[in-house]
Amino acid sequence: MEYQMNQLQSIIAGFGQNSASIGQSAFRLGDILTMEAIEPILNDPEILSSLQSYLPPGIKADAASVGRVIRSADFKAAVENFDVALRQSASDNRDDGLMMFLLHGLGLNADACQGVEGYVDIVLNMKDEPKQ
Repeated sequence: MEYQMNQLQSIIAGFGQNSASIGQSAFRLGDILTMEAIEPILNDPEILSSLQSYLPPGIKADAASVGRVIRSADFKAAVENFDVALRQSASDNRDDGLMMFLLHGLGLNADACQGVEGYVDIVLNMKDEPKQ
């Protein structure tokens, strides 16, 4: 798991070098959440079993089923919507419904969640926090 998180950090660091000068990231969340990047994670049985409660009813927590979900148009649309919300968080549009979901629905800190890079940093730092 730690190796996979380190891989993700390396990927993100590479994308960050191509950031736009206006402060918005030059990459999108969909650039990170590719099947190629996610596939090694799906080979970890512990991670797969932890996903079961987040999957739609009737979807098994196995690599093939989760892979189909990740390749689906619905998942890609959800990632795009999430990307839009993260970008809006970077522009301080705190009145937007997507932004309110990010801050309250997911319990994210408004100051820490600044765009895609801020969100990814939060996720990467979560691996160091004790599980509750």
